[in-house]
Amino acid sequence: MKLKKTPVPKASDAAEKLFERVRELVPVGSSLLEIGAGTGAFTIPLAERAARVTALDHSPAMLRVLPTCTTRSMSPM
Repeated sequence: MKLKKTPVPKASDAAEKLFERVRELVPVGSSLLEIGAGTGAFTIPLAERAARVTALDHSPAMLRVLPTCTTRSMSPM
């Protein structure tokens, strides 16, 4: 039996689609809480729409990196 090759979406494509969907749900000027923010891969781009972003993460090391990735004032929690 010969299997038909179907293209498998790249992880980056899936992540991009997910991000765009989440971005659409964030109203301009809103407040946003991101749990599991890590180094801010979603936090920083979403902050362009939101007036206030609170980023939470279990890892203190991730939260120390987050403010270095942006020019906006951030207070990690």
